[in-house]
Amino acid sequence: MKSRSVKTEAVVLRSMRYGEADRILHLYTPHRGRVGAIAKGVRRTRSRFGGRLEPFFRLRIELHEGRGELLTVTGAQTVDGHARLRGDAGALDAAARACDAVGRLFETSEPHPGVYNLLCRKLALLDEQAGGEEGSSNGRPAALAFRLKLLLAAGLAPQLGGCVTCGESEHLVGFSGAAGGVVCAACEAGSFPLQESAHRFMAEALARPLAEAPEAVEPALGQVERAADAGRRNLGLTARPPLTGGGHGPIRRRAARRALRSGAAGPCIVGCMDEGLPVAYPVLERGVPVMSSDGEQIGTVHHVVAAPEEDIFHGLVISVTAGGRRFVEAADVESLHEHGVDLRIDSTAARGLPEPGGAAPVFDEDPATINTWTHWAHRLTGRKDWHRRS
Repeated sequence: MKSRSVKTEAVVLRSMRYGEADRILHLYTPHRGRVGAIAKGVRRTRSRFGGRLEPFFRLRIELHEGRGELLTVTGAQTVDGHARLRGDAGALDAAARACDAVGRLFETSEPHPGVYNLLCRKLALLDEQAGGEEGSSNGRPAALAFRLKLLLAAGLAPQLGGCVTCGESEHLVGFSGAAGGVVCAACEAGSFPLQESAHRFMAEALARPLAEAPEAVEPALGQVERAADAGRRNLGLTARPPLTGGGHGPIRRRAARRALRSGAAGPCIVGCMDEGLPVAYPVLERGVPVMSSDGEQIGTVHHVVAAPEEDIFHGLVISVTAGGRRFVEAADVESLHEHGVDLRIDSTAARGLPEPGGAAPVFDEDPATINTWTHWAHRLTGRKDWHRRS
């Protein structure tokens, strides 16, 4: 693929430190959907980008698209920095949750201009209301109204006009996440109670502008939140804390797709989640789930085996589900992401991986002594850096 320049508006959903001076960004754009990019040297004191690549900035951004999965930031101008929002803890939390919801519901490059405009409007409202009583008093209703509108944009808005099962328009007493809408008394099996005030809130939130979120009492808001979470689960997603926290599920969309294609989907395929942006081996974290090519989680990352001075990745030592540790050579690793590692080998082959110590096999090359040219010569000829002798 030829390299080219891309100019677009974008909102920074998330910004992560990378290496000594770089940052990896999650961006949401009106015409390219969610985009991953790297900003090189941005953390240096004299960086021309300054602080405009922090979360919640709305930018006009220039990107260089090469052969890698990450685009490179080459220029950025601030459209709106939302300065007031950054001085209000409640507004910051609400902005983090809004960006998290967009990033997880719309995780592909499919364009959704309406979602981009909705996110920009949400951040602008939070900025306008920051530090005032209006922002704090209407915080939860406004957040729930935003989540419902995102479900509408995703094509997952709940059916509220009548019973989703039989069409009855009266005596609507519950909400069925599995069916995707409200249910009447005759069809309420498997649903949870939904008060009339909660039903009314959902209908008004979808009908009103974002700035005019309806009010509701706390019990009703709890039911609305439960219904919104049910809509997220229809995408295979579960709620998680804002971006300042953790909480990542073990099964990822890519592995699930492979297993479904191969007919191997079994009990281990219980859902899917955004596996995050691609990462380099130096920043891969301990405890990240490791998935076989047929969709089974075989363990978690224990540590990376590499020769950093030569910039050569040799493989991973993983803690396996059955107990103990195993070594996975780099050639058997398909991709590294923030929240997961995908392997090229299936679960059967993974169970035969060697232990990294004790009774480990003996190899005829020390990976720490292999230089860059030798490593790439091995890759081009189909050889491996580690050759098993016993």
